[in-house]
Amino acid sequence: MSFLQKTKNWLLSWDNFRHVYLFLCLIYFMPSSFDVEYIPLWICFGWGSIIIAVDFFTERKMFKQNYWYILFAMGVVYAVSILLNFEHQFERGVYNWVYLVTSFFVLYPIDPDQAKEDTIKNLIKFNKILLGTVFVASFISVIMFVFQVGYIIPSGDASARQGFVASRLFGIYTSPNVGSIFGVLSIVGSIINNLTERKKWYSFTIIGWINVAIQYLFFLLASSRGTQLTITVFVILCTLFIAIPRMKQQSEPKAKQWGRLFIQLGVFLILLTGGVGTFKDGLGYVPGAIRGVRDIGKTEEVRKEESLKREEVEKVIIQHSPDDAEVSSGRFTIWTAAIDVIKQFPLFGATDAYFYRDGIEVSQQIDESKLSTLDKNELKRAHGNMHNVYIQTLIMSGIIGFLVMAVFFILHLKDNILYLLSYKSYTVDYQIVAIMFFLLLSLFAEDFVESHIIFKVKDVVAIVFWYYLGLLQHFRKNKLFTDGVVKE
Repeated sequence: MSFLQKTKNWLLSWDNFRHVYLFLCLIYFMPSSFDVEYIPLWICFGWGSIIIAVDFFTERKMFKQNYWYILFAMGVVYAVSILLNFEHQFERGVYNWVYLVTSFFVLYPIDPDQAKEDTIKNLIKFNKILLGTVFVASFISVIMFVFQVGYIIPSGDASARQGFVASRLFGIYTSPNVGSIFGVLSIVGSIINNLTERKKWYSFTIIGWINVAIQYLFFLLASSRGTQLTITVFVILCTLFIAIPRMKQQSEPKAKQWGRLFIQLGVFLILLTGGVGTFKDGLGYVPGAIRGVRDIGKTEEVRKEESLKREEVEKVIIQHSPDDAEVSSGRFTIWTAAIDVIKQFPLFGATDAYFYRDGIEVSQQIDESKLSTLDKNELKRAHGNMHNVYIQTLIMSGIIGFLVMAVFFILHLKDNILYLLSYKSYTVDYQIVAIMFFLLLSLFAEDFVESHIIFKVKDVVAIVFWYYLGLLQHFRKNKLFTDGVVKE
């Protein structure tokens, strides 16, 4: 095969695109990178479009994926929304549409002719890119807490907080919630790699174990309720449909197995909820202790001079918000404002949810007389992020778009449940499929308070979601990871 042919094959590979795009989107969520990913991401914007165009006019493998026609219909529905809002949202709508179809026809499809070994190799590589990048970013972020580093970076219409700011760890991410959920994805990706490479979910490498510790610290310091919800749903599903069923097929005394399970769940609950306050209190003393160690050996005059230049705090407060007030963190008022807008664009939506982009004070697209002052202020504050993927879908594509996507996801839900039920034993293959599926369900739960899965550009959670969803349908169609499946 010639060099040009190899280059062409590499560039037209869905997997290569996913790997590069994942890394660049991870960097995109790190404002301290100073937009080094800006031009490469624009190249990816065109690269994904070229992959779709070439496949459409040649092999059309994207149309061999399960329920591709529903995704195609969704592309048409959103195109109609763009046309209906042509005067106000055409440019932004086209931009969103390209990213939407890239998710549908580049991130979701898996080459039906790809060998199982190549599929596994690409999955492992994808997860390692996620693990490596998130590990480095989270490690730097935790160090920023230890040394109490915090600063502001101008970012678009707003500014990005970095380091430990306002009693929460932003680190080098755009928000505590983002860094925290990325950590969960990196750990689940590591578990999948452990199963595919070493056949045991807990067979972490040294870096894998260190990453678990770092991500737990980030989780505590970030105080992310959305991530807490995601972890809770994921662990409940894994306990009910992996841990307990596997106990039934083992010869070990049941009392011993149940005892071990209850101890593990107890430790988990302490780490996730009950012990969090205690752990946070302990972590609050770390920066002061580190500062004390650094001051050893310094003269009294030097210590006094340095103390005048900084605010001496014996204990750092770590909390979601002052007095942990308002569980929804203002989301209810954003959702109320969004629903009032949805009423104005019920069928095909408003195309984009950022009505006050570029400092616009009065929107010409929506009828502001039907909105309260609070509604308008909340829409401005949200910057187009409705913090709920279901409301996000409604406001951008209307009831029609929402129903189309609901049908697509319900069909996948049905297929995956039936596929898990086809296993007669709880093998490693079952665990791989189940963990991927349970992660997707957990992300659906998280997206009640966040918005990642659809209509978010350059979103890492969306990349993982659509890739794993595509892999699951590929496994079913090509009968991969079938050890333990009831043979028909």
